Amino acid sequence: MDTGLLLLPSSFVMALVMPLAGKLYGRVGPRWLISVGVIFLALGTLTLSWFSINVSHTYIVLMLTLRNIGVALIMIPASNSAMELIPKELSGHAASIMNWTRVPLQLPSLLLYLLHGH
Repeated sequence: MDTGLLLLPSSFVMALVMPLAGKLYGRVGPRWLISVGVIFLALGTLTLSWFSINVSHTYIVLMLTLRNIGVALIMIPASNSAMELIPKELSGHAASIMNWTRVPLQLPSLLLYLLHGH
């Protein structure tokens, strides 16, 4: 239960930032959103790599929130800019392929975590 409570605030913030990223996409374009998202994601990941066994829950929640803001700022513009290049009649197929390939491409990072994280 503690793990879920640690992950809940950052997931909630990500859910709030995603629609905001979608609205900003039309104003500033994908380059700035993705650039800021990569910075947030990198900072959040880097700071999470520094924690020890005695780190507070607040620190973990804040750094996970920073990472998830970065993910939201990356995923929405990247998906939108990719889908804009696809003809309308093929957009259903393109969305299916994006969803179908997302999971197998995420598996190597999970495998690395499982092999080296324990």
